[in-house]
Amino acid sequence: MIYKKYPSDVVYLATGGQLNKILWCVRQVKNMYNEHEDGYEILTELQEELSNKPSYEELLDLIGVPRAPDAEEASWTQFLNECGLKPPTDIKSK
Repeated sequence: MIYKKYPSDVVYLATGGQLNKILWCVRQVKNMYNEHEDGYEILTELQEELSNKPSYEELLDLIGVPRAPDAEEASWTQFLNECGLKPPTDIKSK
């Protein structure tokens, strides 16, 4: 079986379910090593890095991308307007 090698400088998105499966696998393989072996230390570091990954929503918050409000809070047009986007005023039906 040939495994795809992913470029290390590209960011990929994973769901919480996928991340949970990856963490489970890391823990299982980590348990195959003794505590002071290189493999154990590398997998422990990987487990910590993956456990501390921010979610997509958290990343958007960090860079200041506004979230869409609930439907009860504001209309879609109002939200887009607050982001500096205005709907066209000259809509013609076809």
